[in-house]
Amino acid sequence: MYLANGSLVQELVPVLISGLWGLFLILVSAVVLAVAIACLTSVLGMWLRPRDELGLRRAVWLFALAVPMLAGPALAAQAVSAQKVPIVEPSFTRIFGTDSIEISANASNIMDDRSVAVSPDGHWIAWEGVREGVSEIWVVSMTGKGPVQVSGSAHDFNANPVWFPDSRRLAFRSGSAAFGPFIHSVELDPDTGHPVGPPRQVSIEPIQQRGFGVSPDGSRIAYGTPLDDGRQALRVVPANGGTARTLWETEAPIWWPVWSPNGESVYVMTGVRRMMRVVRSLPVEGGAAKVAAEWEDGLLAALSPDGRYVTRGVTTSSGEELWELATIDGRGVARFKLPENMGPVGFWPGEPAILAAAKDVAAPLQVLPVNGGPARQLTETRAMDSPLRWMPNGRELFMETQLDGETVFMLMAVEAGGTRQVRLPEPRWRGTSPTISDEGRYVGFVTGRYDEEPTVKTFDLQDGSVQLVTDSPCGRNRYQLWPTWDGDRFLYCESAGDRHEYRAVSPGGLPELLMSYSGDVRSLPSVGVRGNRVAFTKNEGENGSLLVATAGREDARSLVTLPGRIGALGMQGPVWSPDGRTIVVGYARPGGEDVEALLVRLTADGQLDGEPTILELEGGPLWWWDPQWLPDGGGLVIGGMGSATVLDLGVWMVSLDPEVNPVELTADDPNPIGGFVLSPDGRQIVYSSERPSGSSFWKVELGDIEGGRR
Repeated sequence: MYLANGSLVQELVPVLISGLWGLFLILVSAVVLAVAIACLTSVLGMWLRPRDELGLRRAVWLFALAVPMLAGPALAAQAVSAQKVPIVEPSFTRIFGTDSIEISANASNIMDDRSVAVSPDGHWIAWEGVREGVSEIWVVSMTGKGPVQVSGSAHDFNANPVWFPDSRRLAFRSGSAAFGPFIHSVELDPDTGHPVGPPRQVSIEPIQQRGFGVSPDGSRIAYGTPLDDGRQALRVVPANGGTARTLWETEAPIWWPVWSPNGESVYVMTGVRRMMRVVRSLPVEGGAAKVAAEWEDGLLAALSPDGRYVTRGVTTSSGEELWELATIDGRGVARFKLPENMGPVGFWPGEPAILAAAKDVAAPLQVLPVNGGPARQLTETRAMDSPLRWMPNGRELFMETQLDGETVFMLMAVEAGGTRQVRLPEPRWRGTSPTISDEGRYVGFVTGRYDEEPTVKTFDLQDGSVQLVTDSPCGRNRYQLWPTWDGDRFLYCESAGDRHEYRAVSPGGLPELLMSYSGDVRSLPSVGVRGNRVAFTKNEGENGSLLVATAGREDARSLVTLPGRIGALGMQGPVWSPDGRTIVVGYARPGGEDVEALLVRLTADGQLDGEPTILELEGGPLWWWDPQWLPDGGGLVIGGMGSATVLDLGVWMVSLDPEVNPVELTADDPNPIGGFVLSPDGRQIVYSSERPSGSSFWKVELGDIEGGRR
């Protein structure tokens, strides 16, 4: 047996010591408990009759002898995170590649995506692929037959393929930005992979994004769905459609339900605040949820469809990030590293192996005049570039790019083309991007291991000092008050007991309370700050409201209340115009399919000025975000999702006149558009244009686990 870093004896010594130490602790605990119980029985014996004392002593000593046997499994379960898991060098086999169909899988982080599935017989791969901006389900055989489009629905979003056990039927999620998604299924020809008839809808209620599972006999499907009160439910529905039955309701997230091999229970990933570290088992015939496995570190990524394995993201003591394959009851099998552009997207049936996807894609930056004209490429076509801020001096661009396989941040001279690197003193948390102050001296950033709670800090680029802002930020997305700069003030949200406190702090100064909000709410309000005024949203019952408060004061006045939702989670929060006289915020009518722009104008003293205006964005995007005001406040530039397809992403110019339709500035660019920033003079935008150059699937075999590198 070969061990790369020493002999077998050297490797076994820590394991033996750990085992002996664990046995010693168990014996000591048992002896101490037995002595304590014996003392207790002696005292009780003074008041008990002899026969009762004898019976009591026998029962207590039997219990004391049973304690080590009971304690052993409990200690073993707690030691899941401390076990020694071998690090192996995997082998890679290319299965399929395509230049025309983009694999819609997150190649760097499976936690938010499971878009690929290998059939149980190992003959087919199904995946969510994008062609001409439309997301569909495709299958390809291991022998080269295909690819074949099988979703065939009228919806523009089809994802999460899951095979039935006979490998002749496929289920998937199907919907649009305003409809569903629901579970559909389609039968496939076993020889060609072509659909046998159109897809059929299975579920009658929308399911959440985090997957679903087909039972081992193919008769039922388990899925998670959101409830009206903010909780989630795990339900089971017949595979051919019918009435769903609830197995579990919980406030915790429910991700990736899969069935146990015997079909008697359903496993789900769950956790606290998206820290997914627990696998729970739910009996199908009823009963309480049980913990199947729980880890103290790392984050769960996915459960295998056959209910045997899990993948986890882990961090070593040296800070290296690895993937881990473990059994569903918590036993680590192997840890491994994948190439930079590759990530795990599925499991290989019946084997301790995974399916990985590799994506070759670059996103150079383009400079485009707002009033018309050709775009000019600003960076080379070799990295995923993202514009973060056009500096107020109008000459520099703060941007994100890759250098030698690592993400770096730069200040680039837009016209001259020179760059200087901005080095963060600590790793960023979960791929978050830093934010830079107006004068370019201070950088605010979120740091911490990805499997831990984050902290927010500021970094002085001039003297290199780092200042802790908060170790308990309350937001998790940019629609809330995620850390950002407002001139020379750093804005952030902090959890403080049962309250959420929105604060501002200047470098070297003391924090200023902007507003305080109850921490009992299901979701935080979206917030926009302008000087000492704070605009925020509230959605209760069937109505949404936009309110304004003065910094540090509890009283707030309502500007507008409308039926529907205003600035709800996932919608654009309030953004102030340059002169502080107008607020734009996302608005959805009751039962409406589109998200519109609500404009609220204020007088010089902050009172409501006339009736609010709703920009329906007719002819513009179905969904929109990141409004950036023109300097004169006469219009907006927004990012948007075209109404035709879910991946039709572009940048739009919006007039404040409801009679003028939005104009897509990036209409001549056929590629999906990422982030964008507007120049301080309002004449140009810099945007990121994605250019995929191929995708491929790989079988990743972990080999002889015992003989791997540790």
